[in-house]
Amino acid sequence: LEEALGKINGSYKRGRVEIHKALEAACTLTGKYSSRSDLVALSTGSIDTEDAWCIDHRGVLTLSLTKQTYHELGVVGEKQSKRSDELVQIDLYDCHSRLFHRAKEAFRLWDERRTTQGVGPWEVLFQGSLDCEAQSDITMTPIQSSMTDVNIPHVNLKVPKYANNDAVEKEETTEDWHENISELFEWVGMACIRYFLSRLKANDRANPYVAVYEPPSPNKVGNISHFSWRGFLPPSFTRIIIETAVNVQDRGLTRPEFITLTANTFSDAPLSHVSPKAFAEGAKIETRQKRPGKFVHCWSLLANTEHGDDSDDKLNWVLATLESPV
Repeated sequence: LEEALGKINGSYKRGRVEIHKALEAACTLTGKYSSRSDLVALSTGSIDTEDAWCIDHRGVLTLSLTKQTYHELGVVGEKQSKRSDELVQIDLYDCHSRLFHRAKEAFRLWDERRTTQGVGPWEVLFQGSLDCEAQSDITMTPIQSSMTDVNIPHVNLKVPKYANNDAVEKEETTEDWHENISELFEWVGMACIRYFLSRLKANDRANPYVAVYEPPSPNKVGNISHFSWRGFLPPSFTRIIIETAVNVQDRGLTRPEFITLTANTFSDAPLSHVSPKAFAEGAKIETRQKRPGKFVHCWSLLANTEHGDDSDDKLNWVLATLESPV
């Protein structure tokens, strides 16, 4: 498995583009209403502006605009409840609508103002087809590290079953399960941050007045491997990593006791989460374009395989997210 993960490489592009030209590229999008849209893009932070925009894998352009920019553009949006920004969404597949053409003209004038002000085109990270200035390719290769003699917890992700309808027993059992899962994710968080890795060592003897940490019980001493990719990772790339790590038996690879995958989002992106309902078969336009009600800052997946009585093994997994309302 380590060899297979070490071979997973990806790439994305960086360049400068005027936003109205990004709308022109919308008519070449393929994979409509799927999670494999050709174009995924994100404007990068700049000291020149607090505005930001992205094109997600639905084929929807989302802009987070300051109040001043919002009124200058004259496009229709809605105020984010927890922030002072205005959020605007435009369906890039609906490139023949009146809203699309009105937005395109507003963005063209916006680009002209940015040029006059000396700001110029937007710095963007993207995958897909986008005609950019000063375009460069960036390769993502995994950074691998390992640590020996680590306290590794026994991972049991199965949701408890209840033999009777005793409400008190059910509540206590559920509370214990949540506490166990919380401790496991705390261990995962420490394993992902190199600074805290020493706290997981079997021979750790930290001063109790400085740091106190007990790994989840039961546990054993073993080795861990850590892989990290840094950059603009589209959903398709993340999926390859998950499938490689999870489907180890189908690939004839050595199965680890458990795997975990943690991802951090871009804090200044106008969008970080799209509901799976947006990609359901026959989803309505309103559902596909629905504004997410939360911003996911980080998510972490923990999975292991349960050996069944028959030849088929069962995959158990738990997903935790750090999120805030928008």
